[in-house]
Amino acid sequence: MDKARHFIWVADAKQFVEKQDLLIGIGSVYQQNRYVFFAKYFGHPLCVLGDVGHNGRNKAEWQRILNGLCLRVR
Repeated sequence: MDKARHFIWVADAKQFVEKQDLLIGIGSVYQQNRYVFFAKYFGHPLCVLGDVGHNGRNKAEWQRILNGLCLRVR
C-alpha cells in the first residue's frame, strides 16, 4: 500500500492523551466484509461510521450519520 494514500500527518497542538478514543470510518460499503463491520459496529459509542456509497442495498441510517459527523468529533 502507498503510505501517502492512506496516512496524512497533520500538525496538531493536542497531545495524544488529550485526544478522544474514537474510530472514524467513512467509505463505500460494497464488500461483504465492510457490510459485516458496519452492521456490527454502527452505533457503537467509540465509532463514527458513514457509508458514502450509492448502491441502494445498505441501510439509509449509515448514510445519514454523515450529516451529524462534526457534532460528535470535537
